[in-house]
Amino acid sequence: MKRKAITLTLIMTLLFSATAGARLSLLAKANFVFPPANPHITITSPTNNTSYNVSTLSLEVTVETYKTGYEEPSVSNTTRLFTYALDGKKPENITITRSSVASYPGGDVFFAGSANLANLTEGLHNLTVHVVFDYYQLPDDSFHTESESTLYFRIDTVPHNTSILMPDLLPILLVAAVSVAAVGVLVYFKKRKR
Repeated sequence: MKRKAITLTLIMTLLFSATAGARLSLLAKANFVFPPANPHITITSPTNNTSYNVSTLSLEVTVETYKTGYEEPSVSNTTRLFTYALDGKKPENITITRSSVASYPGGDVFFAGSANLANLTEGLHNLTVHVVFDYYQLPDDSFHTESESTLYFRIDTVPHNTSILMPDLLPILLVAAVSVAAVGVLVYFKKRKR
C-alpha cells in the first residue's frame, strides 16, 4: 500500500510539475504590463528663473521612462508626442535628436530633443514641455503615460547701466545749456539797467 501511495504521489507530482511548467512557459511568453511611470522631463536649456541678454535661445530637453512588455516587432510600436508651448501659445513639436528604447520588459526609454526659440521679446516668459509616451503590443495591451514640466525665464537685452544720453550728444547739450544760461544772464542785466 505504501508503494502505491508513493508511486501515485510521484506521478501526481510529475504531472503537476509538467502542467505548471507549461503554464509558466506560457506566462513567460505573455505580455507583462508593469505599472506605468510618468516620464521624467529634464529641461537643460533654458534654465528656470534665469535672465538672458539674447533674443534667441535653444530649447534642450531629455525624457526618461520605461515601457512594458516584450519587444515583438511584428505586434509592437511606440508613439511619442514631444511638444513645447511658449507663453501659453499653440504647442510646437520638439525635434527628437536621440532615442533609445530597451527591448526587455520594463526597459528604459530615453529620448532627447531640441527646438529653436527665436525672436523672444523683452520680459518674463513661461515654457511648458509636454510628453506623451504610448506603447502598444497587442490589441488589448497598451501603456500610456504623460508628463509636463514648466519653467520661467526672462529676456533682458537692454543693459541696466546705460545712460539715456548718447555720448555724441553730451557736448552739444552742454554748449546749448551754457548758451541758454548766458542769454538768461544778459537779459537779466539788461532789464536791471533800465
